[in-house]
Parts: sequence; structure tokens; C-alpha cells
Amino acid sequence: MSNQRQHLFGLAPLLFVAAPLALVATAARWAPMLSASVPPPVAVRAVPSHPLFVGILLSADQQHRVDSIRAAFGAQAKAIVDQFRPSLTASHAARAHHDTLAMNRVAADVAGGKAKLAALLVKERTELRAVLSPAQQPAFDKNREALEEREARGRKGMR
Repeated sequence: MSNQRQHLFGLAPLLFVAAPLALVATAARWAPMLSASVPPPVAVRAVPSHPLFVGILLSADQQHRVDSIRAAFGAQAKAIVDQFRPSLTASHAARAHHDTLAMNRVAADVAGGKAKLAALLVKERTELRAVLSPAQQPAFDKNREALEEREARGRKGMR
């Protein structure tokens, strides 16, 4: 083995010790400056993360009422979906197998469940709108119309 290679292999253990120590020292030096520049996380949700409320600032009371309405209607929607889930699963299986007769057999059940969900959605949006002040309602109506257009385009694309 050459003299140069022996010298490098002799330094290898030293590098395994020195490199981590250098990283720790650098991190310790910069840590106070980095932590001072990062603000603490904020746990306040100023605007609900739902497209109906874009551009609408809610008071704490309104936020609480919106959350409770959405939770209640979410539970009702889940119950409806659970009720017609077997028909929905059968419909998906029939479609995957290109079985038109089976699709037609379960279509009425699926349509009934979707109609119940649509009615529930209309009722939920009506109650959500009632929570808002008269000044907030035009923005909600605009958001609702935009959301309904997006939903209609999505349904059209699925056919």
C-alpha cells in the first residue's frame, strides 16, 4: 500500500469524530438566531376551510354555530350514505363488469340515496346562511353559486 493511502486511512477515524463535532458546534452557534426569527405557531383559525366561507370573517359565536351545523349534517349524511352503501357498491361492481342489467337494478336505490343527500345539502346550506349577518350573506351566496357550478361541471364530466 502506498504511503499516501496509509496516511488517508489513518485519518479516517479522526474524520468520523471531528465531522459530527463540527456540525454540533455549528448548530449550537446558529440555534438562538434561528429560533428567534421563527414565530410560534398560531392555533387560531380565522376563516373556515370551506369554499362557502371564502372572504367571510366569522365571529367566535358564528364559527361555533357553523361548526356545530356542519357536524350535525355530516353525521346525518354519513347515516344516509351508510344506508345505501350496499347499493352503491353493487353499482360500482356492475359498472366495472359492464353489466347494464345489474346497474339498472340498483340505479333506483342509488338515485334515492343521492336525492336524500342533495336535499340534506340544501337544508344545511340554508341553515349555514342563516348564521351569517345580512352583510355577509351576499358573499356566501356568491360562493355557493360558484361551488354549485364547480359541482355541476364535475358531475357533467363524470357522465
